[in-house]
Amino acid sequence: MACCSENVFDLNTGLKIGTPNSRFTIVEFADFRCPHCKTAYPSLHAFAQAHPETQLVFKPYPLDGSCNSEPNFKGEGDGISCRLALGALCADKIQNKASDQNQDHSQGWAFHHFLFDQQESIRNIRTTSKLDEKMCSSNLVDCQQLTNCMNSNETMNELKGMIQEAIRANLTGTPTIFVNGQLLGGGQLLPVLEGAYLQAK
Repeated sequence: MACCSENVFDLNTGLKIGTPNSRFTIVEFADFRCPHCKTAYPSLHAFAQAHPETQLVFKPYPLDGSCNSEPNFKGEGDGISCRLALGALCADKIQNKASDQNQDHSQGWAFHHFLFDQQESIRNIRTTSKLDEKMCSSNLVDCQQLTNCMNSNETMNELKGMIQEAIRANLTGTPTIFVNGQLLGGGQLLPVLEGAYLQAK
């Protein structure tokens, strides 16, 4: 796996599961409306839970120019993917403030799963107000707290920081997976992850 320049990512931002400061760190960039990302999430999550000394960090990368400054998006977008990304980050923040519960079982991950599992119905939503209603219907976090957090500059700046990380790493699509800072082609596939894990030992 040692062939290319190593990307440095902020492992303190995004949704996290597994062992901090791990020898095997997976960073995934994904969009909640991306069908391939929905297919990838069960494998990545199961792998991280099954392997010791592994950390999975999920960083939203909305393919939406309303918050993503990638030049190809030309500032155009409906805001839906951006709002979904903010929702996941906020669900995680609210849970972590509310208790000392292990992050492996955080509401952030539960919300992440909810958004992907509801992808088909979410893709038919055309306004952020209707999207907020859908996200609140999960009953995973307090709706008012969620909405306040999504509307905050702090959360938007956090999201934009992760988007800049992705742009610097030259993302060309989603999902994109890095292991220990290096791009892992097909990293959403269990055999590819297993091979990289064995190689990293």
